[in-house]
Parts: sequence; C-alpha cells; structure tokens
Amino acid sequence: MAEIYKKFSFIDGGSYNHLAGQQQQDIWDEYNSYRDFSDEALVEAFERESLGIKHGIIRANGKINGFIEGKQWMDLTITEYWLPDLEEGITLFAYELYQDFPKWFLDRILPEKFHCEETK
Repeated sequence: MAEIYKKFSFIDGGSYNHLAGQQQQDIWDEYNSYRDFSDEALVEAFERESLGIKHGIIRANGKINGFIEGKQWMDLTITEYWLPDLEEGITLFAYELYQDFPKWFLDRILPEKFHCEETK
C-alpha cells in the first residue's frame, strides 16, 4: 500500500506545466519537498495503521509523513469523490481508474459492479 499512499500524497505539477509554466512546477516541487517518504516514515505509517501506535502526521524532522498523508487523501478521495462519481456515471468511469491504479487495489476498494480489466 505504500506506493498507493505515496501516489495520493505526491502532487505532479508536470501535468499543469503547459498551463502555467515553470513557475507553477517550482511551486509543486516545493510543496512536495515538505513530504517525507523515507524508510522511517514508512515504518511510522505501518505502525500507525497496523499497530495503532500514535504517530503524528508531522515527523520529528518537521516534514509531513507522506505515507500517512497519502492514506488520509486516499480515504477522502475514494469515499467523497470516486464512489459518488462512479454511481452517477457522468464525470468518472471505472476504466479511467484502472489506467492509473493497479487492479488488485481497485478490485479491493470498488464495488464489484465497477470491476474491469486493466488497460495498461
């Protein structure tokens, strides 16, 4: 799950470069520099999720634990955006998610009626 959490935490400003140029990319790069994806941050996230140890989102080094943040963004994105949008069938379709996320993950979080094959 670490790579999934990282994906939800990390902001890729590159997709916006054509709109705002290098200055916008620099802002996203700076934003991401405040995230900690070290092995220690990963262990803290594991201990928090699996063992219930109270690790805060801000690490001792002053950076945000990117894995813990990513888990929080993942939960919010799935429950507040993906599932309602999939039910409406207007703004999001399951096949779009299968292009960006692994099948094992989506099959675990999406209702069976939305399961489909990966398109990668």
